[in-house]
Amino acid sequence: LYYDLYEFSRMDEQPHLQLALRRDGLSLSKSFSDPVLKAMAHSAMADAAIAAGSTEVAEQEFTSASQLFAASALTPFARVARIEAETRLAQVETKRAHAQQAAARLRRLEPEVSKLSDAFLAILFYASLGDAQYRLGDLEAAEPNLRSATSLAESHLGSLSDDKSRVEWNQRASIAYREYTQLLLRQGKANEALEIWELYRGAAPRARN
Repeated sequence: LYYDLYEFSRMDEQPHLQLALRRDGLSLSKSFSDPVLKAMAHSAMADAAIAAGSTEVAEQEFTSASQLFAASALTPFARVARIEAETRLAQVETKRAHAQQAAARLRRLEPEVSKLSDAFLAILFYASLGDAQYRLGDLEAAEPNLRSATSLAESHLGSLSDDKSRVEWNQRASIAYREYTQLLLRQGKANEALEIWELYRGAAPRARN
């Protein structure tokens, strides 16, 4: 029931309802004996906090998730969930003007990400790393990561079969297109910047074809 209500609130863009539902779910998770399940509940709460604009709560919840993941014996699935939680934590750190801390966190994760075949996670990771580096003014380091994120997003666009996957794609990829466009403009590459932005603007119709 909580999951169905949450999915409805997410698709209907009701972030504060999402947050309230995830808070209830987090309370229920206190009875769990598995630290991985507890960690995933904290990650879900953090996602809802981001949607509601509560970055301080999101940072706290992702930090709790990371600590719980670190204390558990990780399965391959849980390992991906841990890396995603750490990457989302870095995104929040960047938003809260802690880009140096975020970039350092992501660089520690990069060897693990490079060994995985999870396309959505890779898009999120390289977009987040490029964003942190861009905010730090390191355009040389940011460019290949933002380019990788947009290339991965483009190659994955054709596999989006429903509204849920398209929403998830946009949540993970949008920052890469936006920051890459801004970076190219700062480099004086207006035509290339326009091409990237037009790719993003045209993503929704292409995903439905």
